[in-house]
Amino acid sequence: MSEDPIDPARIEELRALGGEGKPDAFLVLAKIFLTDSNDRLTRLKDAISQEDSESVAAHAHALRGSVANLGAVKLAEHCAELERLGSSGSLEDADKALKRLESEFSRVQAFLRENLRI
Repeated sequence: MSEDPIDPARIEELRALGGEGKPDAFLVLAKIFLTDSNDRLTRLKDAISQEDSESVAAHAHALRGSVANLGAVKLAEHCAELERLGSSGSLEDADKALKRLESEFSRVQAFLRENLRI
């Protein structure tokens, strides 16, 4: 997987929202993601371990929204997969889906820390 975990076009879109005297919207969202996302992921993992499909769907949905806004397309897809599993009431494949999500989650975090020096 050599492609960036964050869509470069989305980064530019977010940065274009700023202007003179306005904060860099991408930087703001990236900092929020780095601050809040570990807690969101922990809640998602707890819901999976407790086999609480409704909570899995809700936490995956919330995480999906924040990563989609940031432009982490692949990570949003993994969140959507867990959201679908939770909504279906069947968490049979949730552990495998979680592993894929965690792998991409790590890539996104590393990309942000490396490229933004946060």
